[in-house]
Amino acid sequence: MMKNPYPLYLLVACCVFLIGSNLFGEEVLRENIPYLRNGLPIQTLTVFRPENAETLLPAVVMYHGGSWKKGTPGQLAQLGNYLAERGIVLVSAGYRLVGKQTEDVGDCVKDAIVAYDWVCRNAESIGVDPDRIAVGGASAGGQLGLSVALLSDSAFEEIAGSERQAPLAYLGLNPVVDTNDPRFLKTFEEYGDDFNPVALLEGGAHLPPTFIAHGQKDAVVPLNTVERFAEIATDQGDEVEIMIFEGQSHGFFNPRKGREKMLNELYVAVFGFLSESFDSAGS
Repeated sequence: MMKNPYPLYLLVACCVFLIGSNLFGEEVLRENIPYLRNGLPIQTLTVFRPENAETLLPAVVMYHGGSWKKGTPGQLAQLGNYLAERGIVLVSAGYRLVGKQTEDVGDCVKDAIVAYDWVCRNAESIGVDPDRIAVGGASAGGQLGLSVALLSDSAFEEIAGSERQAPLAYLGLNPVVDTNDPRFLKTFEEYGDDFNPVALLEGGAHLPPTFIAHGQKDAVVPLNTVERFAEIATDQGDEVEIMIFEGQSHGFFNPRKGREKMLNELYVAVFGFLSESFDSAGS
């Protein structure tokens, strides 16, 4: 069963950095927004957006990977820069890490929901169009993004303290889609299927338009588990696209020397998917 949510947070500070020039000569802002929830450990929303945008822009709220135990919002910095240069804001949300700031993986899910809810309710303050917000994540963060998208309205509201604004799209980078997999079962055993994406789908939840990028040789989240997840979703009428990267293992999306061509291919596809999703919402 789901545990009682913690109280809502207070915004406490904001730091802004210039992190580079885009193709049009404009700067990209990297803005760190710490938030505090009644004495709980501070987490950070890292916002990548063009400095001189004259209109509100669409955004995707994403969660980093790291087995719910490690990682930082900076994991998604290169993707954030790429999207911001092209007019899409990326919000990389930090969350409490198991074994460091909490012993309960449910706190990771709660933080993810509160972060998404904060962006929806404070969108204009960070240059975001409140009607064009997507969600996503990488590896363990992919499961957090799926929780935002798939949990029941009542479960979401119990945690966030406000009604959910449904995300317009979901973007997954080798996301964990089945917490009953032996690799993850112990982490989630206290919660059963409460936060299990595939079980939520089987229980009648629906995905927004979804794009998943996955390595063909992923041994942490095997490709066949993602294909099964996509099949369940498409059988009930949801739109899911899987982009398979041949010969690639888990974490293939992390910037490394020699991956430039592959990452450019990934980023082009991600930008195209998000742009189409946002354009469809505005039509």
